Amino acid sequence: MDKPEPSRRRTQAERRARARRQILDAALRCFETRGYQQTSMSRIAREAGVSKGLLHYHFQNKETLALAVWERVANDIFERFAVLSDAFEPNRASVTKLADALWKELQRYESLAPITLELVARAAHDEAAAEQVRELLAIYRRYLESGIEMLLKPQQSGLRFDARTIAELFMIVAGGSITGTMLGEDDAQRERLYRILRDTILDQLFATAPEGGTSNE
Repeated sequence: MDKPEPSRRRTQAERRARARRQILDAALRCFETRGYQQTSMSRIAREAGVSKGLLHYHFQNKETLALAVWERVANDIFERFAVLSDAFEPNRASVTKLADALWKELQRYESLAPITLELVARAAHDEAAAEQVRELLAIYRRYLESGIEMLLKPQQSGLRFDARTIAELFMIVAGGSITGTMLGEDDAQRERLYRILRDTILDQLFATAPEGGTSNE
């Protein structure tokens, strides 16, 4: 049997990639407008304009699709973060502006909070789901660390926190925000907690380094 020509293989790969993008876009729209629990795979297939067979070819189930949506969101957020960081200057005002922009980007996707809690709940008794959640958290952590490392370089001589620590703190606050969204917590309270964390970190980043080197307190 003859092998497909390279151009034909490229065309097939392009079609698959296009279908995957359509599915992810449709899933995000459905999750945002109808909610995670009320969105079926059939609904996503209709919204994407693809067959259920093609949908399941790309994504085994709704949980797998939800993870891919979150990964897509993470990529989009940090691509915009990278664009903003092009104009970055190593001063407190610039870092504050960048941190606030990242926080607002995360807030845009509050409608996806139920997905996160659903996956975490399944992870408690499903090792496959637990592995998916760990993978998702690792993706976010890598994005955060890489962005934070870039911001910290001009301040390295006087830091008490490293990029990993700041990334972990930010993820804790983001996780708390997701939970607060589900529980109907006041937006102002979540914003206040974020600003406390932000200012605490910035106080450390832009504090004058003590004479004789960095502090290990």
